[in-house]
Amino acid sequence: MEQYRVVFEVRRALIPASPGLRVIGFDVFLIGHHSVNPTTPGCTRCQRVWADLGVLAHAAIPRPRPKTRFAVRPFDHALHYGAGADPPAEVELVIEVRHRSEYSSPIDDCENECLGRLMANLRSYGIKERGGVPCGADPH
Repeated sequence: MEQYRVVFEVRRALIPASPGLRVIGFDVFLIGHHSVNPTTPGCTRCQRVWADLGVLAHAAIPRPRPKTRFAVRPFDHALHYGAGADPPAEVELVIEVRHRSEYSSPIDDCENECLGRLMANLRSYGIKERGGVPCGADPH
């Protein structure tokens, strides 16, 4: 496994609900920085970075609780760029934290606890959070 600058970011997963939006879970983005700006989306180097992030993700995912599931989204072949004047290209791997059943239900203590355990595991590997939203934060 190569060495990359890796950070993580937590975003709320939202769906339309009456009124407004409902938080139904979390998306945890593991972000690896591409060493050179790629010329094509999904280049072989991006794929290697994503595969290495996958090893890290699967090591960090805690044993799920009966009510919560973790899922890693497939590689998306897109170029991503963070904020800044000349940001490096980024490769994103997304870990979904959701209800195992009743997918559209609001988050509860189980999702918050599972997210906290996942974040603690990532931090134990020396990965820092970039931006992010506190657990259970109101989306408005």
